[in-house]
Amino acid sequence: MDDVATVEAFRAAQNAGDVDGCLRLLAPDALLDIGTGRFEGARRISTLLRLLARIHYTTTGDPPRPGEDGLLTALWTVRHDDLRRNGLGELEVSAEIRVAGGVIHLLRTRATPETLERLRARNGGGEGYGEDEPPGRDP
Repeated sequence: MDDVATVEAFRAAQNAGDVDGCLRLLAPDALLDIGTGRFEGARRISTLLRLLARIHYTTTGDPPRPGEDGLLTALWTVRHDDLRRNGLGELEVSAEIRVAGGVIHLLRTRATPETLERLRARNGGGEGYGEDEPPGRDP
């Protein structure tokens, strides 16, 4: 399976709520960095994926393309129950993905500038969206 197919298989598993399928496509030392948190290690990533499955987290958009420094890049639309409940509907995120040896080592997503502006306007102009937080690690 090539790198793009690996990412697309991960997205398909995630969209289906298949946590085990997602985990099979992640390296043991994978990092999922979603802008509001960093998740490293099988236990933390599994916990995140189970949460995302419960809120019916899905992405749509074109497959990733080769970018700089060996990363794949993509622009995806994110939908989930919490966004619907809050009247936001969907958000656009940019993604950077590193795949090696048939597994994902890095999946980093950030809200696009337009999405950040929409979130800030909805939140009364507050800050805090898309900023990095300290990494979370398994004990």
